[in-house]
Formats: sequence, C-alpha cells, structure tokens
Amino acid sequence: AARARDLTVFVTLYHWVVPVWVQSPAARTDLLRESGDAFVDAFESFVRHVVPALAADVDFWVPLNEPFSVVSAGYLSGDHPPGALLDMEGAMGVGMTFIFAHARAAAAIRELDVADADGDGEAASIGNAAVASLFPPKDPADADDVFASQRIEYIVNDVFPEAWTSGYLDVNMDGDFEDLDTTPPEGFYAELAGTLDWLGVNYYGPGAAAGGSFARIEPLRGFPLIDVEAYDPALPHNEMDREINAWSFRETLRRYASWGLPLYITENGIADAADAQRGFYLLEHLRVLGMALEEGVDVRGYLHWSLTDNFEWAFGFSQHFGLYAIDFADPALPRTELASAALYRDVIAAGGIDDSIWDAWALERYPSDTR
Repeated sequence: AARARDLTVFVTLYHWVVPVWVQSPAARTDLLRESGDAFVDAFESFVRHVVPALAADVDFWVPLNEPFSVVSAGYLSGDHPPGALLDMEGAMGVGMTFIFAHARAAAAIRELDVADADGDGEAASIGNAAVASLFPPKDPADADDVFASQRIEYIVNDVFPEAWTSGYLDVNMDGDFEDLDTTPPEGFYAELAGTLDWLGVNYYGPGAAAGGSFARIEPLRGFPLIDVEAYDPALPHNEMDREINAWSFRETLRRYASWGLPLYITENGIADAADAQRGFYLLEHLRVLGMALEEGVDVRGYLHWSLTDNFEWAFGFSQHFGLYAIDFADPALPRTELASAALYRDVIAAGGIDDSIWDAWALERYPSDTR
C-alpha cells in the first residue's frame, strides 16, 4: 500500500520489542546480557525469515533502532526492561551484543535482498537509526563536567558507527581499541567493517553532562542529563521535558557527517499534544537542515516523527508526537489533522521554506521558553 502511494519504505527489524524468552524481568531472562551469541543467532534467524518476504518492496533496511537507548534505559536508568540501574558491565556487554547483531543482520540482508525495489541499481541499503544527541557540559568551567561531556558524547554517538565502519571495537567504551582483557578482546573485527551504507539520525534535542559524584565511574565519567529540569528548566522544551534546540541539530549533523557516509534523518519531532510548538519546531529544524545541505552535509532524506500519535514505550499513550492526533480512548481510533500537518504539507509542496511559509507559521518564541 505504501509503494502504491509512491512512498519509499524503510523497514526497522529491531525496535526494542522482543519475545519474553529474550528479555523478561519476571522470568529473569536476559539473553541480551547473559548470552549475546544466542541473541545474535536468534536475531539472524528472524532477519532471514522477514527479509525474503519484503525484499521486492524494500531497499532501505535498519537492523537496529537506537541500540544505545536500549543500553541506557534498560541498564543505566532502569526505565525500560530489564530495569537495571547503573549496571555498567551489563550495559557494555549489551552494546557489544548489538554491534555483532547488526553486522550479522547486514550480511544476511545483503545475501537475501537481491531485488531492486526502487530502480536505483541498488537492491539493499543498510543503515542504523542512532539516538543522536550532544551533551555539552552543565558547567563549562567545571573540568569534570567537560570531561563527562566528551566521554558521554563519544559513547552515545561514536562507539557503534566506529565498529560498523572501520571494524575497530571499543568494548569498554574508553576511547581506545587496545584492551585485550575485555570480552571480547578489543581490536579489529573484519566482519564488522563496512556494514553500514548510511547513518540514520534520530534527533529530538540535546541534553547536558554532569561529572559530580559520577566523575570516577567508568566509562561514562559522569551522567547524561536528559530533562531540562536537571540543568535549566527555563529553556524551551517539549512535553517530555526535552530541550528544543535546532542549532544543536546542526552541530549533530556535522558530527555524523564526519563518518563520510550519507545521512538520513530517520526521526525528528516533538511531543506536543496542544500542537502549540510543533509548527515552529518543524520550521526551525527544517531550516537548519537546509543550512546543513548548503554546507555540503550529505543528507539524503527526512522522515518526520510522527505521522500519527503512537505508543511511546514507558510513557504509554501520554506523549503526542503526531501530525494527526489519535483518540486512543475511542475503539475506532479516530484521527484528527492538526495545524502542523498543514504546515508540513505546505513545506513539501513548496520544496522548502519560503518567506510566506515562515511568516505564516513562525513564532516569536516557544510557549515553553521562560527565559
């Protein structure tokens, strides 16, 4: 149906949902942490089941969505299953499981998808949708905060693409590839190298980094602050308390462009039930995207999150990202078009943001900006 409407389809094979035998706090099963090889084998079997059924209609594949989000929410903050808190060893182990799972999936996809769905001469194009964020120091004058910023930004943004481009594995995420006492040993792994054709950027906003009592905890050497309440509640923010900052989007794109691969914006949007900030958010972020293109950043596409409201994991149905609102209390799930949907349609029709669109939709400031 999507292809019939001239849409290009991106398929994500792993977006956090797993059978209970893979990961269940109640059953005390966690294949991601305890038996990485078993998970990689099972995931490859799943990929080999799905890809042949979709290959004729799909060229763009994302084996893993936001692997670092699984690591951080499941093993550092405890917000997602299995609910572990500051389990550094588990977090690093699960990260390595995902690195090898992606590589195995990429090999299987390239073997099985030989159908060129869009006629561009390429049958399968493989990317990773990364949780892409910068974490500037909470206090730029505090050396611990500055070092925490450097380390956290490296772990969030660089460890995974480094392995999938160069093949070099930083198991303990400390910034080098020379530690042979890790499991597995650090160094070069040929099966990891070149397993990305492009990089996906999931961008919602920046955070901040604080050293403090976490400054000696490896490998983070600090703690990532996600909510503006933790560093500056006056800043403009969405309903999930994430900072709104289009200029950080530009810097994030520059960082990811340094890998030398094409970029796709695989997620970008805002939780905004009243639709009071989404239009201006769209304008600012699409304008910054245009600036990045003018600089030579190789961005091939933009996918807005989201067309409709969705189930937002630990937040349930309480967060509203959709250009179309959904009434989840009604079994018919009626959809209501919001003003931001009309704006997005105008931008698409115009092929960009012209003066008339900017003048019609821009705000003097975000309602949540109390500076």
